[in-house]
Parts: sequence; structure tokens; C-alpha cells
Amino acid sequence: MNKGKKSWFRGRLAAAVGLVLLSAVLYCLTYLAYRDWNYIQKYVLLHLSFLPIHALVIGLILEELISLRDKHSHRRRLNVFLGVFFRQMGVEFFVRLSELLSNLDQLEEIITVYPHWRRRHFQRARRRLLEFKPLSRGDLPQMERLAELLQEKEPQITGMLRNPGLWEFESLYRTLVALYHLIEEFNLRGPLWRVPPPQLAHLAGDASQALRFLLLLWLEYLEFLKRIYPHLFDFPLGVHNTVQPVLLELGWQSEE
Repeated sequence: MNKGKKSWFRGRLAAAVGLVLLSAVLYCLTYLAYRDWNYIQKYVLLHLSFLPIHALVIGLILEELISLRDKHSHRRRLNVFLGVFFRQMGVEFFVRLSELLSNLDQLEEIITVYPHWRRRHFQRARRRLLEFKPLSRGDLPQMERLAELLQEKEPQITGMLRNPGLWEFESLYRTLVALYHLIEEFNLRGPLWRVPPPQLAHLAGDASQALRFLLLLWLEYLEFLKRIYPHLFDFPLGVHNTVQPVLLELGWQSEE
């Protein structure tokens, strides 16, 4: 046992002994005041009988409430981090990945968010997004633009995946893993102009799955803003008028 642990143990032991002695002194004063030993015995037994309930309330219920509060506070900080994520790369990935869809109009109908939305609307949107069947195109120009973006953002993605603080944020971690899987797929196949069309179609299918995870995360982020920061949500939302302003601010636009 090192010096720090010994000092901590001695401090706790001294506090425990002091509290027991103080309790003994108070019981002695009570006896001197009332001269009723039977009353003191009953009082001690009653308190000893209540100790298990006291341990339940203090050790389990209150501890769990404090833990839930800490988790909620930590989750709020992680959700704030999502704003940075979408500004740095999430929106750009949405644009690049959505270029591969031939049924993008159906997807936009699902993920368009309006100011009057409540929790049930977000839940319904998530269910519809999970049921959505993407029709992916393995067009070479769009795939090459996606590959360039993946290569550009690879250091940031791998950096976030190494951050243990983000591992418990399942939806973000799952999105990052899907994007990293795409990076590995593109690196494995080399130059895309050499890749046969069936393999390009496979890559496009993997890209559509990454897009699904990304948009589930996007809906979660918007719901968080609606609940915690309504002033940031107090304007007509929707995929068209939330994504494009961020792109313009970044000085980045999707090529036609």
C-alpha cells in the first residue's frame, strides 16, 4: 500500500472513530438527562432496524439518480459535439453519399424536419428511415468524389474512433465505423476506374448504409436541439434549408 492510500485510509479511520465516539458521548448525555436506559436501548434498536432501508435509499436509489444525472450531463455534452461533427464533415458526407441515390426525393421526404415536430415525429422519421430502401448508383464520377472526401477526412474519422469518450455514444460511433469501413473498402480496391461495375455497385450499397447511419444521427441531433436549445430550432427546418447554409458557410458546394 503506497503512502497516498495509507494516508487516505488513516483519514477515513480517524473520521469513523471520531463519529462513533461522538455518538457514544451523545448517548451518555441522553442517559444523564433522562435516566432511562430502556428508552435508549429501544432507540438504538429502532435505528439499527432502519439501517438496511437507509442503505437502500442512500446507496442504491440516490446513487442511481446521481449516476443518471451525470450520464445525462455527459450525453448533453456529446450532443453538443455533434454540431461540430456535422459542421466539419457530416453535412459534406450527406451531400456526397446522397448523390449516389436515384430515389433521393423519397429520402428527403422522410428526413425533412419541421418546427412543430415532437418526439413522436422524430420516432416516426427514424422508423421510416430504417424501412427506407435506397436505390444506389455506382456512377464513377460520384464515387470518385466520395473517395476524395473519405481520403480527406480519414485522419479526423480515425482520431474520433480512438477517442474513448465517444465510444459510449453508440449512434455516433456506429456512424464513424460505417464511414471507416467505406474508407477501407475504397483503399482495398485501389483506383476506381479499374473497379468492375458490380464492385462499384457493392461500394454504393455500403455507402447507402453509411448514409442511413448518418441520417439517424442527424435526426437525433435535431431532436436534441428541439428539446434543449429550442432557440436554435426556432426557424423553418428541413434538409434543404439546414444543410445548404452550412455548406455555404464552409465555402463548399456540391458539384452538379
